[in-house]
Amino acid sequence: MKKIFYAIPLVIIILVSFRCSKDKDKKIEQASSIEESTTVHTEEYKHTPKFVVHDEEPIPIKQVPPNYPATAKESGLEGVVVLKVEVLKNGSVGDVVVVKSLQSGQDGLDELAIKAVKQWEFIPAKNKGNPVSVWITIPIRFKQDKQEIKM
Repeated sequence: MKKIFYAIPLVIIILVSFRCSKDKDKKIEQASSIEESTTVHTEEYKHTPKFVVHDEEPIPIKQVPPNYPATAKESGLEGVVVLKVEVLKNGSVGDVVVVKSLQSGQDGLDELAIKAVKQWEFIPAKNKGNPVSVWITIPIRFKQDKQEIKM
């Protein structure tokens, strides 16, 4: 009776250990596949996250105003194009997204605003003294007498 009493816990320990080692291998396989998919995702999308921690905002050092075509002026087209602009670590402009459109399409005011902002240069945003890429919002106002850029 004593032998069986000691043998049962030993068998249970062996079975549990064997099962844990199998589960451990599965977890390792899953972890490596998650890491692989994350790596692929990172390589596929090299853009700045929507929100980046920073303690200093980017400062524009070169602002190119957009062209305001005569046809738009003659037709009385005025308003604001709002752009979401990716300012990269080196101070150049990355991606630009139209948040509020005024006139889309080829040679529209949206496109002219994007072309202008892509030429801008910045002192990059910083986090703890190190440059970081961030997204900022830039409204560009088209008016009959002038274009306004407010930051």
